[in-house]
Amino acid sequence: MLRISIENSIKFTPEQGKIVINSVVQNKSVEIMISDTGIGIPKEEIENVFDRFYTVDKSVAKEKTGTGLGLSIAKQISDLHGGNIELTSEDGNGTKVSVKLNLIS
Repeated sequence: MLRISIENSIKFTPEQGKIVINSVVQNKSVEIMISDTGIGIPKEEIENVFDRFYTVDKSVAKEKTGTGLGLSIAKQISDLHGGNIELTSEDGNGTKVSVKLNLIS
């Protein structure tokens, strides 16, 4: 799940861009955040990115588009572990993926 998000950041962030990975442990849960300064996702596309085989408009992603499976698989993994995955993005200004998982005590 994290590998998918990190690979997407690498794929869609320009060479001199920035990718930041952070985590916070709080109240028996962990939140892992991957943010980048990549091309971002248009607002009208965000609600569909976790749908299987959905790809963002090819004119936006140019030749870097994939099969549309990565984020749907990441969501399935998160769901199987009782977690939550959210994505926020601004077209042209990067993307942030946040994964929240309960820690086993």
